[in-house]
Amino acid sequence: MNTDSKPGTPGGERTLVIAEIDHLHRKRGEDWVQRRAEAYLSYYWDDALLFAVDGQMTLADLRREFVALLAAGGGPLSIDLPPIDDIVISIGGDAATTSFAWRARSRSTDGVDTDRSYYETDVWYQRNGIWKIVRMHVTRLSAIPVSTR
Repeated sequence: MNTDSKPGTPGGERTLVIAEIDHLHRKRGEDWVQRRAEAYLSYYWDDALLFAVDGQMTLADLRREFVALLAAGGGPLSIDLPPIDDIVISIGGDAATTSFAWRARSRSTDGVDTDRSYYETDVWYQRNGIWKIVRMHVTRLSAIPVSTR
């Protein structure tokens, strides 16, 4: 794991930041695949900008799309979310950038299951002692339809 940070971020503090963000990373993945929309959305700051596969969106846009997808019977079925393989922490210790590859199986609203692989970069920012994502960029690497309902 690349855990670079600039001089000035003490080693013990860096270790705590890495552990906390890794925990949040895993919980966010669990909440997503368990279809817990509000829990999943709680990992993002209200002013987050998200660049997801085919466009830019706000948290309100993500909420609208994700909730509608779940209500229509679509959404996540499984996830392979490895630990974060790259994290860089700011000199002040209040921002961190993470990058990782992941795979998921999801269902469209028309019942098509698709295996997809992605590469994601997140910028986590700490406000009032709370870490959340302020910027996210997800690139889809592949998409393979596997079945229909």
